[in-house]
Amino acid sequence: MIPYNFFSFMGMASGPFLGALLFGLGGFPLLFSIAALLFLLIALLAWRNLMSAQRA
Repeated sequence: MIPYNFFSFMGMASGPFLGALLFGLGGFPLLFSIAALLFLLIALLAWRNLMSAQRA
């Protein structure tokens, strides 16, 4: 079993590389658009999970 810390550290290590890649491809608009879409996706998934837990 791979420990949680491995995935946590890999995420922290890959963030700057992905940010630099996205910035190189489209600048700030692309970088912030993808960040906003990911934030919206996480918020929608959390809302869906909370609503299903509230009904149970």
